[in-house]
Amino acid sequence: MLRQAFRYTRTHAFGASLVQGELSYLPFEDGAFDFAIAIACYHHLEGENVRAAALVELRRTLRPGGEAFISVWNHEQPRFATAPRDVLVPWGDEDSALTRYYHLYTCAELETALLQSGFSVIRLGHGTRRHDPTQEDERNICALIARPEGEA
Repeated sequence: MLRQAFRYTRTHAFGASLVQGELSYLPFEDGAFDFAIAIACYHHLEGENVRAAALVELRRTLRPGGEAFISVWNHEQPRFATAPRDVLVPWGDEDSALTRYYHLYTCAELETALLQSGFSVIRLGHGTRRHDPTQEDERNICALIARPEGEA
């Protein structure tokens, strides 16, 4: 992903500070950010404890009052509705298919995890389809969250 990001910055002629890290140990100071975005990350972490630690780490790196937008895969999407909550999903083309781990969330489970991690949940629900923003998108669950004001 870093190689892709570097290529993107070169192609579009802008600079960016790109850093490699782990969701459960982010290489940033406490309260370093006003805002954060985590698209399609947390559902790849295997184990409830690991996912919980990563959310706590996200909260740590936000300043009090800081906000984050996250998205995770939805267990209730039609292709996974009857599947177990933890699955391996093929990814890639026929010649180089890999399997990736996914934990499939429900809205209620994500909300509980966010609250237990100390976040305030501003908004939580399904994303909108890019081609028709009036329709529910069953693929992802999105959340806008905040580190509560007044935390040290």
